Amino acid sequence: MKFKSLLVPLCISILPLFLAFLNVFDIFDVFFGKGDYPFGSEFFSPFSIYKSKALYVTYNVIFTLLFIVLTILSFKRNWKWFLIVLVIDIVLFCYPIMTNE
Repeated sequence: MKFKSLLVPLCISILPLFLAFLNVFDIFDVFFGKGDYPFGSEFFSPFSIYKSKALYVTYNVIFTLLFIVLTILSFKRNWKWFLIVLVIDIVLFCYPIMTNE
C-alpha cells in the first residue's frame, strides 16, 4: 500500500527533476563549458534573459528551485500549491520565448 501511495508523486516529479537537472547542467555549461552564449547581443530585446550572464544564471536558478519545489509539493500531496507553482513555472518557461524579437 505504501508503494502505491508513492507511485503517483514519483511519476509526477520525474519531469520536473529531469528539467531541474538540465538547468543545472546548463548553468555549469555557462561557467565551465565552451558554450558560446551571445550575452548582450543586439539580437535580443532589453527584457530578454540573454541580456547579461547574471540575469540568465539567476533565471535558471529560480527556474530550478521552482522545479524542486514542485517535486516537494507533489510528495507532500499539496495540490493547491503545486498548481500555483506549476503556473508560475509555465509563465517562466514562456517568458524567454515572448521577449525575443
